[in-house]
Amino acid sequence: MFRPNINIILCGDFNVDSYNHNDDNEALLNALSEFGLHPQVGWPTRIERTSITKIVQVFTNFNDRCLNCVVDHFISEDRTVLIETIECSQADDARKYIAAVLATTRQGSNVYRYVKICVETIGIYKESHFAVQLKLKLKLKLKLKLKLKLKLKLKLKLKLKLKLKLKLKLKLKLKLKLKLKLS
Repeated sequence: MFRPNINIILCGDFNVDSYNHNDDNEALLNALSEFGLHPQVGWPTRIERTSITKIVQVFTNFNDRCLNCVVDHFISEDRTVLIETIECSQADDARKYIAAVLATTRQGSNVYRYVKICVETIGIYKESHFAVQLKLKLKLKLKLKLKLKLKLKLKLKLKLKLKLKLKLKLKLKLKLKLKLKLS
């Protein structure tokens, strides 16, 4: 699961309330932490008259560079979770992000099986992410090659112009010499 320079964002409505310390919750947290994924949301994601729960969660493997908050949008009973990554400005330190949005779990489902599905989903997103990155790199290389060809053509044109100017100067000098000789 760990890959250098790959940051993972796993988000979804897990329907496992992390405020309740039960076996399902502990199993989910333990299984995800084995893959280096840790919860980011620290606030309730559903507030009702009789209960407060935190069932929508975002897990990442880069805890030190995340800012997050929970926002009321009043469209549904679940609140919106916003997460932002803090990035370094250097291009060398750019990271690749993988986001997997997962369906809700069913009551009584096997947590370990669910985590396996999550990990497989991440793998699918990762593969498609790398394919997109590869296409972008190939397009960029093609653009750079075209720019290089254009620069070479411009240089050749400039060289030809310089040669023509030199030829004209030589012709003018020869004409001047001929005039001087004749006069």
